[in-house]
Amino acid sequence: MDRHHQENHDQNLLPKVLVLEAPPVFKYHEDKLSQKFHFLKAWDSPLPLDQFLTTQAQSVQAILAHGTCLITSNTIKLLPSLGLIVTTSSGLNQIDLQECRRRGVSVAYAGSLFSEDLADIAVGLLIDVLRKISAGNRYVTQGLWANKGDFPFASKLGEKKIGIVGLGSIGLEVAKRLEPFGCNIMYNSRNKKSSVPYPYYPNVCELATNCDVLVICCELNDQTRHMISKEVLLALGKKGFIINVGRGAIIDEQEMVRCLMQGEIAGAGLDVFENEPDVPRELIALDNVVLSPHRAAHTEETLMSLVELVIGNLEAFFSNKPLLSPVVEINENSEKRRTRSASGMGFMVSRRIMGSETCETKTTPFVEGVFDGEANKARNLRMKLVSTNEYQVYDSSQRICVNFKTSECSCGE
Repeated sequence: MDRHHQENHDQNLLPKVLVLEAPPVFKYHEDKLSQKFHFLKAWDSPLPLDQFLTTQAQSVQAILAHGTCLITSNTIKLLPSLGLIVTTSSGLNQIDLQECRRRGVSVAYAGSLFSEDLADIAVGLLIDVLRKISAGNRYVTQGLWANKGDFPFASKLGEKKIGIVGLGSIGLEVAKRLEPFGCNIMYNSRNKKSSVPYPYYPNVCELATNCDVLVICCELNDQTRHMISKEVLLALGKKGFIINVGRGAIIDEQEMVRCLMQGEIAGAGLDVFENEPDVPRELIALDNVVLSPHRAAHTEETLMSLVELVIGNLEAFFSNKPLLSPVVEINENSEKRRTRSASGMGFMVSRRIMGSETCETKTTPFVEGVFDGEANKARNLRMKLVSTNEYQVYDSSQRICVNFKTSECSCGE
């Protein structure tokens, strides 16, 4: 057997993982990942996606996805053996979680892996736009200093009132970085956090009225889409700044552009945009705006940690071990798949997460059991809480069927 055929043979012996679109980690670490798994690359196939999925339907048990790769209900339905989706993102709005819950598909994500990097960029953008660092750089490099004289005054960071929208792991890291500057932290979230001393505003518009800077750290979902509306921007006011490291569509981008151009708000630092990679041309021309190409989470160190996390989650799944960073986890994956094959709908345990059912950081999450299919009804499954974040599912004979833990959410709520 020649070397090429030997490599193909070796690849075919590895666990198969479907990849719909090339994730960023492939650009730098595909070789390392491919030593562990046989990746079925949909983009390399000449077949239309539906046909490609149909040809792989029985063999695909896991999908590797990234932050902008849509995993729809149609995709999930075409893969009856699917048991796991691993995404390299912390956000989950690109995955049909309801369909995953319905079909008992486990989901693993990056969790709080990016929180420190995102917080660094949020603070960096804030300092840049307040102190006019990028604008000052252009002033010098374009020869304006010699021709026009002194550069305009900037605004200091100390004592600024910072309103954080979404006080999850990212928001908390932002607060931790800004407190030593003498900033006054306040926040908006679905629920008040008993573990922090910062003033809480249940209404975003009220928060904007009372702060100098809004820092957007929350997850994008149906409730947060265009949450930063014209009303909120006007409440922030002519001296107010906005920083966004969440998702572009959390802000009504057209209204933000209008407010910036008309001087209704003082400036913006943006790492995310509503229609990436398209950025409104008006933003590019403004000196009071600092732009970054959605790279807040991209550092060499974190990328390597992400690769290890992806490998760890996939290896855990194929070994029927607990996932490292679960959103929804069922440890007995083989039992789940057998049940689903027998009844058409397996037992599923899920944590209410993201979207309209977001979790509450550092509190006992709400967990629900869905009992569908005759196989599960016959087993009379029950669930109980055994510690703060650990649950067991057991049958009528008290035999433990599933033992799982929930993980702290980084969704910003």
